[in-house]
Amino acid sequence: MSWFEIIAERKIREAQEEGVFDNVPGQGQPLNLEVDPRVPPEQRTAARLLKEARYVPEWIALENDIRRAQAAWDESVRSFEQDWRAVRSGDPQARLGRLSVEEMDRARSAFLIRAARGLRELNARIDRFNLLVPISARTRARIRAAERMQDLETRLPAARPPIFEEEPLWLDLVQEERRPTVLSNRMPRRIRRSGIG
Repeated sequence: MSWFEIIAERKIREAQEEGVFDNVPGQGQPLNLEVDPRVPPEQRTAARLLKEARYVPEWIALENDIRRAQAAWDESVRSFEQDWRAVRSGDPQARLGRLSVEEMDRARSAFLIRAARGLRELNARIDRFNLLVPISARTRARIRAAERMQDLETRLPAARPPIFEEEPLWLDLVQEERRPTVLSNRMPRRIRRSGIG
């Protein structure tokens, strides 16, 4: 301990013995650590008003929505995969019931299409979120939908292998459409009118 700390400790101990710290306002209450002295007062007031009004910025609400949707998608995949395995093993208690091979493949295809649509919708929400988020470090990466769907395709093999090699039905739903980026620094042209009129 330095001499400064020794003196400070002694002064604090003497003040405690004299009762200086008794009946202090807020004694026994937790410290209010919500006030950050580095934040300007007007910004603190705005933040307090928004908090009291229970206002949530759109980008935060959208981020929460994305998390919930992603968890729901993961849960639906887990649930279908579990049901799929039960049906494939011939379990009579399977939730999908006893299905013929054609019905199994139709159910699988329908699920894969629903899963692809869900990923496409998640990517649309992520794109919207990335436009709204005020801090670029908080942006989210898009889901690699084609890779996730290919993984699902291998984890949920068809009951009857296809005769011909064909593209999966979900492929069009998850392929990224690359639009050319057009940047321009020109103002729109004005239409010049000639003559009187």
